[in-house]
Amino acid sequence: MEIAPHKVARLSPSDLSDRSLRPVSSSSSSAHRLARSLVTMTEKHEQTERTNPTGVPGAKTRQLSGAQHLAGLAAILFLASAGCSEQPSRPPATQQVPVEPVHTYRIPVADRPPASLLRLGQSAKNLFDAAWSSDWSRSGADVQSLSEAVSELPVDLPKPDLVAQLQSRVVRVTNAANSRQRIETMAVANAITQLVAELSAQYQPLVPYEVKMLGYYGRQIELGIASGRLTDSTQATSDLVTAWNRIQPAIERRGHVDYARRFNDIVVELMGAKRPADLVAPVHAELAAAARLESIFTSPE
Repeated sequence: MEIAPHKVARLSPSDLSDRSLRPVSSSSSSAHRLARSLVTMTEKHEQTERTNPTGVPGAKTRQLSGAQHLAGLAAILFLASAGCSEQPSRPPATQQVPVEPVHTYRIPVADRPPASLLRLGQSAKNLFDAAWSSDWSRSGADVQSLSEAVSELPVDLPKPDLVAQLQSRVVRVTNAANSRQRIETMAVANAITQLVAELSAQYQPLVPYEVKMLGYYGRQIELGIASGRLTDSTQATSDLVTAWNRIQPAIERRGHVDYARRFNDIVVELMGAKRPADLVAPVHAELAAAARLESIFTSPE
């Protein structure tokens, strides 16, 4: 049977100041006074011994024993009082590591990216996954969702040039999916997710732009695997490392050190790949880890 390790609570210097190690000055002075009284009594016993008029046998022996006993008590009390009066050594103050508090501020809905823009990005991701697995039976629903979302975009979106690119790419990916062009569908669908991330960054998104790009670069690696172009996957891995280096400190400050360590391990695996086949398992892990990182920002604290 395993025994759970005993947890030792850390004491701060302020805790020690309230405990019994605090010097007691009043008790110390009382002990000193009592010791002096006993010494005086001892001296009187010795004087009585020298001037004993009775001459009773054994009286001197009894008086000596009493004087020695009182002198011993006086010495013990004096040493005890001296020990109590010493100032206890205080432990050195431990330096606390500053921890960034978790922000409870919630972005107002009016300042967030439009819901239709976010649906557009999610539909593009779903269409990419359908094309990756050549699941054309569900690509039709994703194409329909893309068309509906782009038609509902607000007319006053920022960056009109990006909006124009977004609209043209929706038309392009629709044609590619309808003709079951796997690589083209994947490439254009992922390009849509990048445009959505850039447009969302013009607002106050729940998920930072850099975190969104972690998923984008993971899909770019998958695109390189599907097309057999290792150079494309290598470039996407390099871009992934750059994006991760920018966002990693924010992840760790939020207390998710284990997530950050796991993502680092995945990136190392991707960087060590020599063939497209070597990328398959780590890129799947990267996309799953990127989704977990997004949930950090979307889940309530």
